[in-house]
Amino acid sequence: MASSTTVLLRGFLQYRGAYDMAGQTEYIYDSVCWPLNYFLKLWDGQNNRFYA
Repeated sequence: MASSTTVLLRGFLQYRGAYDMAGQTEYIYDSVCWPLNYFLKLWDGQNNRFYA
């Protein structure tokens, strides 16, 4: 999941203008929001641990 999210964001950063012109910017935000929120929920900041 981390790899696919990274690929999506990398493509978005490289071709942001194309996403804007196609009206797909909000869709890419939605596509990466779920996995990023999931990863944040796995992080335990008090104990400095990441659970996977």
